[in-house]
Amino acid sequence: MKRNTALMRQCLFMILGELAVSAITAAVYAIVGAFSYKVITGAALGAAVTIANYLILTLSVDRAVRQFEEKRGKAEMTDEEAHAFTEENKKAVQLRIQMSFIIRALSLLGCLVLAFVSGQFEVIATLVPLVMMRPILMAEGYIRGRREAKEKTEAKD
Repeated sequence: MKRNTALMRQCLFMILGELAVSAITAAVYAIVGAFSYKVITGAALGAAVTIANYLILTLSVDRAVRQFEEKRGKAEMTDEEAHAFTEENKKAVQLRIQMSFIIRALSLLGCLVLAFVSGQFEVIATLVPLVMMRPILMAEGYIRGRREAKEKTEAKD
C-alpha cells in the first residue's frame, strides 16, 4: 500500500507540473502575441503524452519489480542463492523495462511527428511539455528530500 501511495503522489506531482508548464507556455505565447488555439492543442498534446509516458513508466517498472518479488518469495536465501536467483531472472525484468522504454520513446516521437505534420498543433508548444519531464522529476525529488530532512529534524527534537 505504501508503494502505491508513493507512486500516486509522484504521478500527481507530474500531472500538476505538466499543467503548470503548459500554462506557462501558453502565457509566454500570449505575452509575445503569438497565442492561438494551436498553442493550447500543442501544449495539451505534449502534456497528455508526457503524463501517459510517465504513468506507463511507473506502472511497468512497478509491475516488473512486483513480479520479481513474487517469484522470489519471502523465504530466506543465502547470498549465493540470492545472487543466482537475481542472475537467472534479471534478464526478464530488463527486457520488460527496455520494451517499455522503446514504446515510450516511439510515443514521444509520434507525438512530435503528429504535431509537425498535422498543422493543428504549435510544435514548440508541444515540445516544451515533452522535455520538461526530467526537470519536474528533479523538482519532485528535491522537494521530497527537503520534506524528509525536515521530518528527521523534527523527529530528533
